[in-house]
Amino acid sequence: MVLSTHTYHLGGALGNELYDSSNKLRKGAVIRLADSSGTTVCYRFDRSTKVTVADYDPDSTVLYDDAGAPMLAIVICWDYNKDTSDWASRIIFYGTPVWAGR
Repeated sequence: MVLSTHTYHLGGALGNELYDSSNKLRKGAVIRLADSSGTTVCYRFDRSTKVTVADYDPDSTVLYDDAGAPMLAIVICWDYNKDTSDWASRIIFYGTPVWAGR
């Protein structure tokens, strides 16, 4: 599963909180996702990686791998460039499924 969340260059979005030094997502944390039907899936946060936009290869498996094991990838924008009003990199947080049910 791949999720994308906002990051604001002045702070205040979920993406900022995931990577902020005081609220940073820590290895081993459980990420709980639920849908409107009551189905819940939990993932254990394993690691993160930073990928620069200039170096991203859409044919790579850095974001997802159809042939790989089930996982969660949460993508946030990072390294805001005020001169271009754009983001120079993405941080991807990876999680391994640990539970699913109602």
